[in-house]
Amino acid sequence: MVKFSQLAIGQRFEFQGQHYTKSSPLLATADSGGAQRMMMRAALVSPLGNQLGNTVDHKDVAASIALRCAIDDYHASCLHSIEQLASAENHHTLATLRQQLEQARLRLLALATD
Repeated sequence: MVKFSQLAIGQRFEFQGQHYTKSSPLLATADSGGAQRMMMRAALVSPLGNQLGNTVDHKDVAASIALRCAIDDYHASCLHSIEQLASAENHHTLATLRQQLEQARLRLLALATD
């Protein structure tokens, strides 16, 4: 086991039974689903695979993070728009639209990690 801060950006590791890739000095991206998680620098993690040569270009990581932020911003904007359009009596339609947008966002985020 090593501290999270000792991993190289792009290195894969296991934490609390889940597999992640270090995507920034304080962020990790889940291998399944692509959700990001803030990590404590002192968190104890188990490196996976070959520790050498398992890193990625910092430009690729920055582009991936920028894409994730853009997708999340777009998603928030869509949610705001449909909430403004939905009437107080139409909660079922609003819930359905929110669920459809969330599913679309997750598909986009999955593409961003491929």
